[in-house]
Amino acid sequence: SLRLAAAHGFAQGLVRVHAECEIDNVASIRGMLAAGMRHEGTLRAFYITPAGEALDQHVFGLLPEDLAAAEALGTPDAAARPAP
Repeated sequence: SLRLAAAHGFAQGLVRVHAECEIDNVASIRGMLAAGMRHEGTLRAFYITPAGEALDQHVFGLLPEDLAAAEALGTPDAAARPAP
């Protein structure tokens, strides 16, 4: 699981876990939030497809204290969820 991988990384000295996904990738968003990651922003027009379509990306981050808080609560912070 993402939480286990992050915990292992933090135990090895990692200070941050970073992830991005397209704004319509609901499964990835749910998984990252369930792991305790926080929504840190949205990169607008982050990628331009070969067809010329601009795609936005959500950015998520996880610090050791975020992981500890998520494990203590059992769920991610609702305030950290990205706007639909």
